[in-house]
Amino acid sequence: MAFRINTNISALTAQRNLGISNTLLSKSLERLSSGKRINRAADDAAGLAISQTLLAQIQGISQASANAQDSINLIQTAEGGLDASTGIMQRMRELAVQSANDTYTQGDRSMIQAEIGQLTDELQRIGDTTQFNGRSLLDGSIAQSTARVDGNAALKSNARVGDASVPTAVFSDFIAGTSLTNATTAAVDAAVQFQVVAAATAGMFNLEVRGSDGSVSTINDIGAGGINALAGTSRTFTLTSGAAVQVTFGSSSPSVADVGDTAVVQVTSMKAAVTSDQALTLQIGANEGQIVKTGFGDMRASGLSLEGATVLGTNDADSRMKSQNLIGKLDEALRTVNTQRARMGAMQNRLEHTINNLAVSHENMSASASRIQDTDVAHESSQLMRAQIMNQIGTAMLAQANSNYSLALSLFR
Repeated sequence: MAFRINTNISALTAQRNLGISNTLLSKSLERLSSGKRINRAADDAAGLAISQTLLAQIQGISQASANAQDSINLIQTAEGGLDASTGIMQRMRELAVQSANDTYTQGDRSMIQAEIGQLTDELQRIGDTTQFNGRSLLDGSIAQSTARVDGNAALKSNARVGDASVPTAVFSDFIAGTSLTNATTAAVDAAVQFQVVAAATAGMFNLEVRGSDGSVSTINDIGAGGINALAGTSRTFTLTSGAAVQVTFGSSSPSVADVGDTAVVQVTSMKAAVTSDQALTLQIGANEGQIVKTGFGDMRASGLSLEGATVLGTNDADSRMKSQNLIGKLDEALRTVNTQRARMGAMQNRLEHTINNLAVSHENMSASASRIQDTDVAHESSQLMRAQIMNQIGTAMLAQANSNYSLALSLFR
């Protein structure tokens, strides 16, 4: 057995292993005290990169869920405004129906008009002031519009000859090249029959057209006389969305033979429209492009073609006609608002499902990140115990290695 005193190899070996045990003990203590398996990149370089990517997704999902909930609150605010507007328009329609009855005098109708005026102002105010976090919701500033080519138009004819009222027909969903005819048969979908009640009644035939952007022409029936005295001529005009154009043609002195005359309205072309997208963009995902867009349109009285709504005319017949017209306008406005509310409800339901889906994703990603990054306490406790035992043994072995020098002294005795 050789003894060397300049270099104690056994002591160096024991010291080296004791250092390793101390390092393992320190790491175990750090992991248990922090609760994290990875406290620095050196602990697990690949695991750190993966866990940080998952952490970014987890935090993004949490915020996306909050965004979706905020979006639901915004939609509920807008829908609440439309609920109030619906109640107002229902009352306005009730008043218009009342005013259309000739049992009421012009004085009675003026009282009805006073209430309608106040209701119209309130309808406008609700649209102007309904806001969420300072953002106006119902004034048309967040309307969703994309590039489109209008493929159909809604045409509404209001015909009147002298003091003789004429039934109103609403034509809709007609594409370019389709003729709309006021036929001489009983009124059905795209037809209306009108009459002159007295041979000596003077008047003109007025045709009012509403619809999407495009061009419309009116053509008188060539085979008829009287009102259709301008047979063979046509008039083309431009139609703008939400606006009405009136065309007057016919004879100032129609005869009995004019009963059942025919007028033709033809959609000749449609205008392509490309407008900027002012819709709300809702970030409902953790990543780029995970968005939905929504818009509410102009739900004010002016946007619903109800600004200046009136049932009061210059005489009973005029008031009756204005009341009938207002009923039609209110029906159209109610359809618009109800459609918008239905879309809001659908979007709200969609966002609620989005929140549920995000919650599931958050749970699963959190589990994955925890498996990579967090400390397994049971495993790390056993590692701590092992490191403590190895540390104690290493200390004892280092002492034993150093004590071996005393054996070399016995050789000099």
